[in-house]
Amino acid sequence: MKPRLLLIFLTIVLVPAGLITWLGLRVSEEEQHRERRQLRAIMTDALVSTRTGIDRLVQDRAQQIFGIIEKAAFVSDEERREISRTNPWIRQIFVTTPRGEFVFPNVDDAAGLTQRERDFFERSQAMWESGPDFGRGEEKGRGGSRGWHTWYWNDGLHILAWTRN
Repeated sequence: MKPRLLLIFLTIVLVPAGLITWLGLRVSEEEQHRERRQLRAIMTDALVSTRTGIDRLVQDRAQQIFGIIEKAAFVSDEERREISRTNPWIRQIFVTTPRGEFVFPNVDDAAGLTQRERDFFERSQAMWESGPDFGRGEEKGRGGSRGWHTWYWNDGLHILAWTRN
C-alpha cells in the first residue's frame, strides 16, 4: 500500500475514533460531576431533614420538661419525688430560694433524703461549689427565666434544666 493511501486511511479512521474517544471521556467526566452534585444534594437534604427532626424533638422535650419543672415549685415534696421517679427525662427536682438555699430536698435533714437525692447532690457537688448562676445575668450576657446548665461529672455530661418562678 502506498504511504499516501495509508496516511489518508489512517486519517479517515483515527481522527473520528480519537474525537469519539475524547467526546466519550468528556461526557463521562461531566456525568460523574452531575452524579456527585446530585448525591451531595440528596445527602444535604437528608441532613437538613434529620436536623429538623432533632430540633423538633429537642424543642418538644424541652417544653415537656419546663412544663413539669415550672409546676414542681407548687406541689408537695412527695409529688416532686413522684415526678423524678416516673419521668424518664427528669432524674431529680430541686427547689431553691432566690439566695440559693435548698427548699427541696431539705439538705439539713440528711436522714430524710432518698438515695436518689443523695446521688444527685454527689453528682452535682462541684456545680454547687462553683455557684451556678441560673440566669442571673452571667449566661450569654443577659438574665432569663429558664434555661440549661451543663456540667461534667464522672461518666460525662450532665444537663440541668432550670426555671425561675
